[in-house]
Amino acid sequence: MTPRKVAIPSAAGESAEALLYHTGGTDRAVLWAGGWRDGESATGLPVDVARALLPRGVSSLLLRYRAPYELPACVDDALASVGWLEREGIVRVAMVGHSFSGAVVISAASRSERVVAVAALASQTYGATGAALVSPRPLLLVHGTEDERLAPHCSEQIYSWARQPKDLRFLMGASHSLREARGDLVPLLVDWLAGKLDAD
Repeated sequence: MTPRKVAIPSAAGESAEALLYHTGGTDRAVLWAGGWRDGESATGLPVDVARALLPRGVSSLLLRYRAPYELPACVDDALASVGWLEREGIVRVAMVGHSFSGAVVISAASRSERVVAVAALASQTYGATGAALVSPRPLLLVHGTEDERLAPHCSEQIYSWARQPKDLRFLMGASHSLREARGDLVPLLVDWLAGKLDAD
């Protein structure tokens, strides 16, 4: 399907942009923080998972930050996106972030009651020290064993900070991009996200 481009108003008066993969009649969605970075098109893991979730009744919003790599501003954009989804009738949101954006979703999760699950992929530790505050919502941490940009120890450290429920998965042979393990990662995320959004 072709996603719809939407504007996400921020408290600063500017708008972030996002791509919406929407399935009608749902009140569940996944927010991909930083999931759209390629101008008018989007590719890669967020798109693959978003499309696979549509038949399971889950919409996805791929957010492009106003100020990439400025952590407070990116957290604000993520929270504004949750607010936008709520105004669209979404009452259960799962957040996903990769690398820098892993810290964004961990930082943002505790500040919205609509967030019911968080997945951080190959996450940095800076900005993620509040991982304990994600609880009682489930936290999934995924890291490639061959990540040379952010070592797998980063996810181990975040796991040690977090409270239950939490899960740490290593993808053997995968680099920071995780593309080497795409065949395993896509179904893992589809099942985990749909399951958590369906849970009572």
